[in-house]
Amino acid sequence: MGGGGSGSASSSQGPIATGDSNEGFGGCFNCGESDHWKYQCKWLDYPCVYPGCKLTMVVRKSGQEHNMGKRFLRCKGSPICSGFKWFDELEKQKEENGKLKKPTE
Repeated sequence: MGGGGSGSASSSQGPIATGDSNEGFGGCFNCGESDHWKYQCKWLDYPCVYPGCKLTMVVRKSGQEHNMGKRFLRCKGSPICSGFKWFDELEKQKEENGKLKKPTE
């Protein structure tokens, strides 16, 4: 049903499977940026910012009215771990320091 072709998983990916160019496509399914794919995402497996936590963080979008659509990182251990960071704070840090500084650096 649907999809046609040989039925292999790679055939449904089209140009994604043939190179790194994502021009004309939605881009990263992790962070939503359009200049890379999910496997290249700098936010994938980002270490938790909470001191002592060994888990990684995931990308989320705020659903609260005053921050609607604003992206942030939340620890995978939530609600036990309170690791949280707004994207714009991390981007500002990157601009000031010249690179993205992960908590373990």
